[in-house]
Amino acid sequence: MLFTMLLRAWRWLSRRNAWLIGAAFAETNGLEYNYYVAGAPEIDALAFEREADYGRVLEQFSSPSEDFLAGLYRRVVVRNSSDGDSSESTYDTGFAAFKLTRAMPHMFFDAKGNDFGHIPLSRAIARGQRVSVNPNFDRRFKLFLPVTPDSASPIVLSPYLVELFCQLPRDFDLEFRDDWLVCSKLGFVDMNSPKVWETLGFIKDHIVPELNEFSRYSLAAQEYDPENIPYLQMRKSKDAIIITIVFIFILAIFVAVGTNWFKFH
Repeated sequence: MLFTMLLRAWRWLSRRNAWLIGAAFAETNGLEYNYYVAGAPEIDALAFEREADYGRVLEQFSSPSEDFLAGLYRRVVVRNSSDGDSSESTYDTGFAAFKLTRAMPHMFFDAKGNDFGHIPLSRAIARGQRVSVNPNFDRRFKLFLPVTPDSASPIVLSPYLVELFCQLPRDFDLEFRDDWLVCSKLGFVDMNSPKVWETLGFIKDHIVPELNEFSRYSLAAQEYDPENIPYLQMRKSKDAIIITIVFIFILAIFVAVGTNWFKFH
């Protein structure tokens, strides 16, 4: 009992220290800072559409002009057992969202560096929408785009944009959703880490301006509006459940084989 109380106190003090650092950082850089915001971020993205009984944003940074949002989102899934007991599982996602000057076709860049230990977000996307870009890009991302006959998705990416994407960390997923570029990373992300903000600064200073400038010309012949934006087709819920079960089964086999290997070596 005493140990549990001490652990909770230590966690609270650690979290409070992180809040103080975050608030100071936000004030220095002209951002607004909030913590323990109920619900998911108010932006449509695959990262926020996973199963959750409830969720909260543990800490959130935003710009006064509402064109930037970043933070750590925690979703909670409640499991009820047959004997009436319940347990909660928590899942964290670090995120950042940048406002674009133009609505884009729905595109998802599934980073290959964050798949281990997580069910990739791309599992929710229907088959037949993955495209190849070049060997270097394909080693880092799996790119999904709509397969509608009039889709202009491929011309959104210039060779220079592809090169910029390849300079990002291997564990950041990217998504074009309406007029937002959403970045996400499965698992806990320390929002006070200089490395995290260095990556976000690179996106803000290089990728967002280039994306806005290139799309201004490449999409000039086809103005997108909320009624005409092509979106990715998603799997039916039944398909997603089957794939999740298969993924967990394969992971269990992998763990069992690994355990036996270490036992006999």
